Parts: sequence; C-alpha cells; structure tokens
Amino acid sequence: MESTLSRPSQEAIDKLRVIPVFVIAKSPTELYLSEQDGVTVIPLYLSKQSADEALSAYSKAIPGFDASIVFFTLDKMYPLIESFQAEYAKNSKQIVFPIVVRQENTDKAYEILRNDGFSDDQIRENLAMPMFYTDPVITIDSTDGSGPKKILFVDYLALQEAIDNLPSGTEAPRVKVANLDEVVDMISSSNSSEFEIYPTPEFLSLKKIHEAQLELSGISF
Repeated sequence: MESTLSRPSQEAIDKLRVIPVFVIAKSPTELYLSEQDGVTVIPLYLSKQSADEALSAYSKAIPGFDASIVFFTLDKMYPLIESFQAEYAKNSKQIVFPIVVRQENTDKAYEILRNDGFSDDQIRENLAMPMFYTDPVITIDSTDGSGPKKILFVDYLALQEAIDNLPSGTEAPRVKVANLDEVVDMISSSNSSEFEIYPTPEFLSLKKIHEAQLELSGISF
C-alpha cells in the first residue's frame, strides 16, 4: 500500500475486511517502528509465520527487545495508515507500510506476469501486493440473496481450488495478476456490490478460533 494512493471508496475499503495483517508491536496500542534510509517503516505481514520469524530475528539482534504480534484487518489499517502519514507529513517526514506477501504467491505472480511479457524489473517496481483473478472472472452465488459475486483472490492456491471446482467441461479461465491498489481502484470505480475478496487462509484460521471460543462460552456465532 503506497503512500501516494488516493483514498478509495469506503465500500472498496470494506472489502478488505477478510485480509488480516500481522504487525510487530511494543504494546496493543504502540506499533514497532524501524528506520531505513531516513524513512520510517512498519511492515504488514500477510502470514503470521512470517511475522513470528521477523519478531524472532529482532529479538535475537536487539538486546532486551520486547514486542509481540498484533493483527488488524486491512480495512481497519487504512485509517491508521492515513493518520500516521498525515502526522509525519506535518514534519516533512515519510512513513511507509510495505506488505510482506507469502513467498509462494509472489513467485506465482512473477511467473504469470513474466508470461504476460513483463520483465522482472518492471514487476519489482510495480507489484507491491499481488491479487489474483481470472478472465472471465469467477463468480460465486452470494448467501444473502444479493446475486452472484465476482471473486478476487489474495492466495493463489485458493484461486486454483476455485478453478478446479468449476463445472465439468468449463474451459479453464486465464489467470491474471493485479496490484492491490489497482484492484481497490477497480472496485471503487465499479459497482462495488458486484465484487468480493476471497478470505485469506489466515482469516479463515482466525475465524475458526473465534468460533471455537464462542462455542466454549456457549455463544452461537
């Protein structure tokens, strides 16, 4: 998510609620800040494992380092990012929030984009967080009666599973890649109710934990 992005519609931002990001924090209300070449950096990890590995590396490298992992859904991060950036801009400083993607998704995105004629340098320069979709776009019937939804994927394996479950005889659609900001802009400029983002594996895992906790408490979900 680059600092130069204009703010998309709230409806598009709301679609990001199924993408949790994990952040290193000194406390639940204080994120850990690092500096690189005069720029403040707060990485957002899509994988809990990657966040844990980064935390472990910091703990080994910095004596007395005391922090933990917290998570936000990406829709909730938007106002936090805006608040940080506005505060830093007042002092002519810069803060960035690079998204750390699962390596297997990055590798697949590079493979697809190379096949589309892009060089590695072009991909590296323009791809911050890959999103996967198909042409024609895979649709799934909604559970609330609002009609079929066009589905966009963060995780390539989830997309491949959806392709494998298409009706027998369906021609395999072409898989395409776009950057997260392009997808959000597309949703903002279209009928946002037509689109949904498929939940990430981390979101589904957190949902199961939440449901199990509620079940133990005797509360239905």
